[in-house]
Amino acid sequence: MRGLHRALLTGWMGWLLLMSGAAQAHLMVAQRGTLNFVDGGAFMVLSLPVSAFQGVDDDGDGRLSMAEGHAHWRDIEAQVRAGVQLVSEQGAAPLEGVIFNLSPPDNAPAAPASQLVVMGRFAWPSSQEGGRFGLRLFGTQADEQTQHITVTRGGETQLL
Repeated sequence: MRGLHRALLTGWMGWLLLMSGAAQAHLMVAQRGTLNFVDGGAFMVLSLPVSAFQGVDDDGDGRLSMAEGHAHWRDIEAQVRAGVQLVSEQGAAPLEGVIFNLSPPDNAPAAPASQLVVMGRFAWPSSQEGGRFGLRLFGTQADEQTQHITVTRGGETQLL
């Protein structure tokens, strides 16, 4: 069953990435995110500023090119795993299937991006109540110091 969940997650995220490139539009507005609790998992999508990541902007232009993203994908994944947590009384939930996509300007889809759309799934039992979401990936600019996250579980929605 776990393999099926992972395959569905990978397929869903891959489809989103393909559709985002085809539409040439942002997957998510800058500094926004969602956390959806469904079927034993918490599915996360965040738009994070490139300036929140250390050692990935090789040319120092404040943006991430496709080449920089390919060169530093492991660093980006490691920083996401360290900078985003979902914690219960039993400890931190594992973050699985972390992927990211560049979010370039709508009018220049091949241009380097100032935002990354990061996706992943936390293993979170459906019966688990409570929990604390932690985020430590904020950019250097004033408008990158806030993140708005919509949390959904069943019919309930909350804005963090």
